[in-house]
This record gives sequence, C-alpha cells and structure tokens, in this order.
Amino acid sequence: MFKLNLDKLQKRKIIIFYIIACLISWPFFLLRDVFPDSYITQSLSNKLITFGYMWGPGIAALVSFFIFKNRHKRTITFKGTSLTKGILFYFLPFLIYKLVTLLNDGYGDVPNDYFLVVIPTGFLLILGEELGWRGYLQDVLRGMTEWKKWVFLGFLWETWHFTRGMTQGTIPGIILRKLFLYVTVIGLTFLIGKLTERTRSLFVAMAIHTWVNMLFEYNSINTYIATGINILLWVYLIYNWKGKSEETSSQ
Repeated sequence: MFKLNLDKLQKRKIIIFYIIACLISWPFFLLRDVFPDSYITQSLSNKLITFGYMWGPGIAALVSFFIFKNRHKRTITFKGTSLTKGILFYFLPFLIYKLVTLLNDGYGDVPNDYFLVVIPTGFLLILGEELGWRGYLQDVLRGMTEWKKWVFLGFLWETWHFTRGMTQGTIPGIILRKLFLYVTVIGLTFLIGKLTERTRSLFVAMAIHTWVNMLFEYNSINTYIATGINILLWVYLIYNWKGKSEETSSQ
C-alpha cells in the first residue's frame, strides 16, 4: 500500500497550500481550456490568464510561509548553496540561445523583445510555479521515502494542471493522454527535485522548468542545439557545485 507516512503538521501544510493553489489557478485553467470564447476570457489578455494560473502555487507558498512561519524551515531558496552558480545556471542559457540563433540564422530565431520582455516575463511566470512546488512543498515533504516523495509531488503537480489534456478527443484517448502526462511530470519532478536537493537553488529548478517549456514553445533546430549546449553547461556547474546538500528535517 502507498503510505505517505506524514505527520499532522505536514498534512496541514500540504492541504492548506494545495487548496489555495487550486482555488487560484483552476478558474484560469477553465477560462483557458474550457471557456476560451467566453466574455471573461476575451476580456482578459492571455498573459494575465497565464499569470493567474501559474502564480496559484506561488501565492499559496507565500500564504503558507506566513501561516507556518515558525514551523517551516526553508532549504531551497534563490541563494541556494551558491548564488553565483545559480544565476549562471538560469541566465547563461538565454545568452547561449541568442548566440546560436545569430550564428545559425534561419533555423529558428528568438523574438525581437527576447531580452526586454520574453526573459523577464518568463522568469516571473516560472517563479510562480517553482516557488510553490520546489520552494515550499518539496521542503514540506522532506523526510519521506525518496521515491514516494517524487511520485506524490509529481502527482500533485499534474493534478493541479486540472484541465490540461482533458478537453479534446475520446474518453479513452483522454485517459491515455492524462496517464502519459502523469508519468512524464513525475519523471520531471524527480529530475528537478534531485538537482534542487543537490544545489538548494530555486534558480536551478526554474532553469530546467523553463527549458522544458522552451522546447515546446520555440520548436526549432536552434532550440535543440542551444538545449544541448545548455545541458553540457548544467552538467559542468552541477559537477562543480560545492555546498551542503544533505537531507535535513524541515519540520
């Protein structure tokens, strides 16, 4: 049987966080996926709707930090165990991507507002999710059996996505699609989770999450080339990352 072995405080932290995150995000997911032609959806910009659902976990984390301020120990932060490496891990790949598009013109270009709008906006959007899932909830689950932690966190993360993959196709097709999403998100949770455990850096979590999204949003040869180079950069930074990464109790 899949027992989580959580104490009462951990359960309270998870329930309060998750209810707030879903209450904020789910109406925006509904507008995006179920009611795209409604008056409300048409009245709101796509960016506002995106901010609405992506900052559900972030707001939930901020509220939870306040509620449990004397009973929650944060270990995953922007500073991590190396602020310099965290900044390089997140921002340097964007410069690499730009250089690749300049050297390999015509095989996938970046938007004209890449540096002034795309990067800052993407940073704020991804921060909303990662502050919640890694910056708060991963610390709450500290002490759980390793594989259960990643499966549970991945399950909560994909379930929060609510309407994703559920609005088109036959029922069997929707079920298969959703199962595939659960498996891939749990796998991504494991990857991001292990890297943030090693570095304690929110920048690392945000970087990996960002580039997974980039592969879908900027589907081109240059995106793949830049991603390959970035992976080499990340491996180098992780290998040379110094600092404590042991699991410590956050309760």
